[in-house]
Order: sequence, then C-alpha cells, then structure tokens
Amino acid sequence: MNFAYDELPKKEGKFHKYLTDSYGKVFTKEDSPTMPGTVRLSHPNDDWYYKTKTKKDKIVLHFTAGFLHADIGELTKQHVSVAYVVARDGTVYELFDPEYWSYHLGPKATGGNKKNSSSSIGIEICNNGPLTLENGILKTWSGSPYCTIDQADAFVKVKDEGGFRGHKYFASYTKEQFRTLDLLITNICRKHKILRKLPKLNERAQKFVNDPGEGIWSHQNFRSDKFDVGPAFEWDRISGR
Repeated sequence: MNFAYDELPKKEGKFHKYLTDSYGKVFTKEDSPTMPGTVRLSHPNDDWYYKTKTKKDKIVLHFTAGFLHADIGELTKQHVSVAYVVARDGTVYELFDPEYWSYHLGPKATGGNKKNSSSSIGIEICNNGPLTLENGILKTWSGSPYCTIDQADAFVKVKDEGGFRGHKYFASYTKEQFRTLDLLITNICRKHKILRKLPKLNERAQKFVNDPGEGIWSHQNFRSDKFDVGPAFEWDRISGR
C-alpha cells in the first residue's frame, strides 16, 4: 500500500520543478520582494484575486488539507485564495501581491467574510489536516491512506478525549515550515505595519464571537466549522524570538 506521507517530498519536488498545478496550469516564477527565496507565481489569467489595494491589520493562518500541486490549483481557480502558500520544505509561494485581496475566510466568518478577508493577509500551510484512524491506518478527509499509526512523526494525537472539533489525529507540520513562517510573518508585519501579536494560549482554539482585531490568528478563530491550523500547530515556534 502506498502512503501519501511517504510520497510528499516527491510530489512537492515535481511541482517545484515543473510549476504545473492539478488543473494543468503552468506558472512562471518571479522573485518576490517580500523576503529572499520567496517565489511569486505568475499566470496570464491571474483572476483569483481582486486588484484593489486594502489596508491590512491582521494575518490569518490556514492549512490546505491537501498536496501542493492541488493546493495551488484550487487557490488559483476563483476568488478564494491567499497571498502565500508555505510548502513542506519551507518554500514560500506568493500567489498575489499582499496589498491586494481575495476571499479566504468564508461564509459566516466572524466580523464578515469580505471585511476580514480584505483586511487580512492569508497564509496557507501545506498540511493534510484532520486524519481518521481505520485498522491501524490514518486516512485523509478524502479517504486516502496517509500513514500508519506507527509513523509517529507524521501526525499528532490530541490528548483530550473528545479530540479537537471531533477529530483526534492531525497531520504534523515540518520544522522547515515553522522556520520560514516565522520569517515570513516578521517581514509581513514590518512591511504592512501589522501588530505582531499571537493568540493567548486560551484563544488558540477559540472561535471568537466578535472580531478579534489586530494580530496573527487562524481560520478556527473565525469559524466553528474549521479545523485549521489545528492542534498540531506549534504556536511558540512563530513567536519571533
């Protein structure tokens, strides 16, 4: 049996080389001014974001729940996208200039989808999200085998009996992602004058009733039906220290 976790480096490497997404769109790459090493993806039909500049006061973190080539495909398909995607090896892809915006919070988001999508910079982290255990195998949301229960580095098990929003297992992030994400956040906050404030410990898994305001948040802070960035995310690794 082939496990997705074992194939992740190969899948990412293929996208890095050919820059072709799951729909067959071929991108060209440019240097981004955000920070050294960031790759800006360009395509003639770049209609996945609104070319209107908006003031930013927050960063919102997401996980993709998929694989890089498919993630890029979905995020360049319609006006539901983010400025940045962080691959598992730490490569940062810029899908549009963060001065512009696209929807990324969704219906019923706290504070309003358009208001907070347009006033925030979205970052997607390549990660498969919640996993389901069946006969010693952890499967993705689509039912694909991700890893075995013995591959302890591939996932995190939630300690609470009820899990996190109904799920007990979540795919792990990589040290390369945390290292790059920390630098990316630092650069974004400096350039856009966003307060570099992380959620308090008791706020990290909380869905806010009112707009949480300035700072760095995650999708789960805006919607009770979302799991990202989930309990596998180590907030202290992006503390800026």
